[in-house]
Amino acid sequence: MSERKSIPIVLCVYALKQHRVNMIMVYVYLKYSCDGYFMLPKGSISCHASALKLSIPTFKKQLKELIRLKWIVINGKRKAYRVIGFVSLAKKLKFESYKAVEFEQKNFQSFKEFIIASVLTYFMEFKRRNERKSEYSKRCSIMNLLSPSFSHTLPNKYLAKVLNISISTASEYKQLAADAGYVKIRKRFSKLPIPITIPRKGLIAFLQETRINPLTVRKIKGSYFEQKPDLIESKLEIKTKTNLKKALSKQKNFRYDNKRL
Repeated sequence: MSERKSIPIVLCVYALKQHRVNMIMVYVYLKYSCDGYFMLPKGSISCHASALKLSIPTFKKQLKELIRLKWIVINGKRKAYRVIGFVSLAKKLKFESYKAVEFEQKNFQSFKEFIIASVLTYFMEFKRRNERKSEYSKRCSIMNLLSPSFSHTLPNKYLAKVLNISISTASEYKQLAADAGYVKIRKRFSKLPIPITIPRKGLIAFLQETRINPLTVRKIKGSYFEQKPDLIESKLEIKTKTNLKKALSKQKNFRYDNKRL
């Protein structure tokens, strides 16, 4: 698998929500490395497991689960395995998006971090697109709509809700993606117009009046600051997967709905 491929974003969300990152990694690896069909001669499992930095028992476990789910089908006569395509999988999982993230062989070395970054990028793009629609409805300038920069915020609370995880886990996920180099995170703070010497009662009254969450308030260099959502810059690219779009668009009940991923 030398050239760039892509993975449906729904699979990335599925991997994290269902805690099946290793299974999705094995599926993607076999699909692209073996062109959809593969044999398992003696010693091959060891090679495949090694390529993914998995133990042989773990690789076998994920392969067995893929077979159970019928994502991989065994041809009894040829003793060959067939990996079903994304279109067939879309019908099984009832995909509601045809977006995909570009993927390379090297991403297998930090697959979970790549999956996390993909989900971050997708929902940042979704959030930004909705905000731009709102701006357009308010007759904002064309220059604002076409800004080439792809940095945006994605609060931990938002990510936690999307993936059904805790806010602390959402924060850890972001850091994993950043440590792997897929995204850059910049902390943002807004200085509050109150003196550092303000009595506790006065501080509480100010926060209540301005509806600022006390948990976001920080003391920095002799002043109070409100910590804003991190600004995240992604290095990944989300695009439309053409064959998936064509197949899904033909389905009677297909409704493109980002929110229901």
